[in-house]
Amino acid sequence: MRLTFIAQNLKFGGFSDDDGAVQDSWPALLQRFKSVLEPADFILLNEARDWEKQGHSPLARAMDDLDMDALPLAPSKTGQHTGLLYRKETVGRWKHWNTAYAQEVTQSFGVAAFEVGLDALLSVLPVHITPFGSGKALEEALLVASRGYRYGPYVVIGGDINYPPAHGPDPILDTDLIKNGDVRQYG
Repeated sequence: MRLTFIAQNLKFGGFSDDDGAVQDSWPALLQRFKSVLEPADFILLNEARDWEKQGHSPLARAMDDLDMDALPLAPSKTGQHTGLLYRKETVGRWKHWNTAYAQEVTQSFGVAAFEVGLDALLSVLPVHITPFGSGKALEEALLVASRGYRYGPYVVIGGDINYPPAHGPDPILDTDLIKNGDVRQYG
């Protein structure tokens, strides 16, 4: 089975610009999501600020516009929630949604587990790692990675990481694979 993942930072929930002026970025984001070669099976969202307000109407809008289901927003001390949309027709219903230890990170994360035909569950983690220091970011990354393995050996972590790896070379994105529609990141 081939799965398509998108990670997107919504930047202030997609409702304002850098100066706080009202700006609805959703139409542009929606166009971006729909421009991928294959429809996304998972969309990992960051900075879903205020998506829990007004009866979760921004989350409902995203679900409706993309014809995807969503997990509850992961908790956040800063209001910068992470979220996960998924295509039930290709990945089924989620088996676990675990936000334990989310309070230990500056922003937000959660662990969703799906049965997608592997010999164990696939864990998908939308995450937003702190931008306030590489030491704290490494600590958060280690916590998130360990939580990712809660349901088995298959884990996809995506989101706003803010830093290159602490050890080794920077990740390289193989553009030849992108041209063939097979995106993999190496590091």
